[in-house]
Amino acid sequence: MRRFQYWVFTVAVTIVSRLFIAGGRLLRRNRLRIKKRGTFRVRTTFPSGENVIDAKLVQPVGEAKGVVLICHGIGETVWHWKSTQRLLAQNGIASLLFNYSGWGRSTGFPDVNQCEADARAAYRLLPELMPGRPISLLGYSLGSGIAASIAPQVQPQQLILCASFTSLREAAVSLGFPWPLPYLLPPVWNNVEAMRQCSIPTLLVHGEDDRLFSSKMAKKLAEACASPHELILVPDSTHAKPIFAPELAYWGHIIDRVGTHDGLRPGA
Repeated sequence: MRRFQYWVFTVAVTIVSRLFIAGGRLLRRNRLRIKKRGTFRVRTTFPSGENVIDAKLVQPVGEAKGVVLICHGIGETVWHWKSTQRLLAQNGIASLLFNYSGWGRSTGFPDVNQCEADARAAYRLLPELMPGRPISLLGYSLGSGIAASIAPQVQPQQLILCASFTSLREAAVSLGFPWPLPYLLPPVWNNVEAMRQCSIPTLLVHGEDDRLFSSKMAKKLAEACASPHELILVPDSTHAKPIFAPELAYWGHIIDRVGTHDGLRPGA
């Protein structure tokens, strides 16, 4: 049964990611393009098992106060995040974004264990690319499940969950997966349970107008947090807006906290 559930995950994620990425191309006209001013980009690859993972590091021309590893959502690739990475770099934050196996230029196929292995491999690469910088781990949408799952293993300075869900199965229900498909998915990426066991300072950022994953999910995650945490609900922000139209109204909360002594509100 478990093998069948993982097969369902691979098929479902492959189909949905392709549909979302195709739909994202239709939003190009509404994309907010951040200019390259003050940033430096490095395109790289790294191994993850038998797969080759495509990644992009964007950093400030000057000294970075911190670095973020980003685990992106189901309908995104490195290409979709270039304006967000530039915005972060222009405000002193370096970021490494990678495509999971089977996404974009990365080889292989999507798989629960492989996605987590990809993220751990990316995290191990960061001290080589940005030595001496504090590392934060950020999961966006689907990536929130991956980030929350690997955080205890890699021990970042802080965990940042954006547009996150309570569990993979509940996320599938919110995405409109027909019954009984959500319950055929493996019982993984339960963020509520992960928060109950997490000892890492956690920042939760969620759009108040997120219609894909309701802000009630973020509140439930905050209630479950066993570690020091903050919940920030951003007005007038939808699920995809922070990616396609990145603004400081959303990302400024993260910029202010990356590199601080505890990863949460400065001076807290």
